[in-house]
Amino acid sequence: ALPLDFESSTLVYTFTNFGGATSTVVNNPNSAGINTSAKVGALTKDNGSQVWAGSFIELASPINFSTQQTIKMKVWSPQSGIVVKLKLENLANSAINTELDATTTVANAWQELTYTFTGINNANNYQRVVVFFDFGNPGTGSTYYFDDIKLN
Repeated sequence: ALPLDFESSTLVYTFTNFGGATSTVVNNPNSAGINTSAKVGALTKDNGSQVWAGSFIELASPINFSTQQTIKMKVWSPQSGIVVKLKLENLANSAINTELDATTTVANAWQELTYTFTGINNANNYQRVVVFFDFGNPGTGSTYYFDDIKLN
């Protein structure tokens, strides 16, 4: 469930990858600034991968948007100005989904991106969290990091 911070030694963080992206949990490559966590998610968008390559993780229960409708996520990117798409899906029917884009403003440092799902329908039971880095562009072999996905 949220928050998703990749720090548990008892949870198994299982990613489903698609389009030429691969995600896994790794040691934080830059534990400074706003993210001093030991573990983070890493997504590598393989050279020549699809423009929509990404990964998802399924939560133990649907996200509860009854009081908060903003999700924040810390990201680290080797370049600024890339689109980071966050998509939420229903487990039983992936056609029930919502997605928002945010753009990185720094390179080689952690920053927090904000996704405000105004008016989101809590009854849609969003339980799958999908991340896409450099959405709309083919992969170049770059690795991106993400952490602390939480309602805010």
